[in-house]
Amino acid sequence: MEKDEKDRGFNIVKKSEKKSYSLSIILPVFNVEKYLERCIKSILEGTYNDLELIIVNDGSKDNSDDIIRRYIEKYNNITYIIKENGGLSHARNVGYMYTKGEYIAFFDSDDYIEKDMYKKLMGKVEKYKYDIVVSDLYMEYEETGRKVYVNSNILEEYRNLTNSKEDIEIKKEIMEKIYIAVHNKIYKKELLDFVFKDSTPFINNMYYEDIVYTYSLIPSITSISFVKEPLYNYVQRKSSISNNYDKKLYDIITSVEILVKNAIKNNIFEEYKDILEYIGIRYLYGTFMKRIAKTKDKKRYLEGYNIVLEEDKKLYEKYGILGKNKKYNIFINNNEKKQKKNINKKNDYHNINNNNDLKGKLRLRLKNFILKNMDKKIFAQILYLLEKDTEN
Repeated sequence: MEKDEKDRGFNIVKKSEKKSYSLSIILPVFNVEKYLERCIKSILEGTYNDLELIIVNDGSKDNSDDIIRRYIEKYNNITYIIKENGGLSHARNVGYMYTKGEYIAFFDSDDYIEKDMYKKLMGKVEKYKYDIVVSDLYMEYEETGRKVYVNSNILEEYRNLTNSKEDIEIKKEIMEKIYIAVHNKIYKKELLDFVFKDSTPFINNMYYEDIVYTYSLIPSITSISFVKEPLYNYVQRKSSISNNYDKKLYDIITSVEILVKNAIKNNIFEEYKDILEYIGIRYLYGTFMKRIAKTKDKKRYLEGYNIVLEEDKKLYEKYGILGKNKKYNIFINNNEKKQKKNINKKNDYHNINNNNDLKGKLRLRLKNFILKNMDKKIFAQILYLLEKDTEN
């Protein structure tokens, strides 16, 4: 092991044999012995062979290491790295440092794929080197065994995209529709190296790391394609699904702020500010409504949230995002209908239809609240209310 690697806190147990591959798959691992064999087998026993699997053991304390070592003895296309625990994003970033592939894929260690996934995705780039290729996927709920078809929402192939006004509108439409998770995609490494030349692809220790990653890429793409089949099985485990909505609210805002600052830095903010606004609304509103569903005193929570909205008035004009946003209004209307239906099913908080905090102030002000430098002390007041509600 080289000194530089040791100083960084990780050890390369084995490197893949070839000097180059068509595809590098990055697989972070942390205490997933129950699922790991199925995961690795689905990749290595698939129908696509010109790939390397980069396994990053993020400080697992279970038998994950033993399982991995059995596979590195059998296969020469595995790079195995052991590192101190640093979280999913850090493990992905470490794995990315050692990729040899022309294309990059990211995998979660409790998931698995259909055997032809990478053959079909890589088949798309044999004749034309698309920047991104996307497939549909299944969301699989371990507790019930239910599988839900998730549409990637990419239904057209685009080539030779530029930064013309017309093509920017196409890219914004892609940003609006694309399923942001990284698992059902392959990415041209050249694109990632360009976009993240001054940073790592993923931000460490943050929820919604895929927001910054995915939406940072789209403005720079020149092409995208799709395979209209569910090829990735995205497993939802009860133990792996975090309920830390307070932290998520912070991190959504942080993610959008990073996107805004990067857009300003790259001189594309004016062209993309409406879609950045929509992204902020989409994820903050969704997380907020999930939190409402968890809170016993709904009225108190909404009153507390209004503290944030009222105190944030002075910051509304910072980024000049005050215009009407049709995408925003459609999204809010659709989600209000869904949330009313869900809440009424539970016979809980029926007066949501007439609640001015949600339908009035939340709707009119939340879109301007997302992209501002929020007063963290004020926001702490709402977090305090949330904790009191869940303790009761």
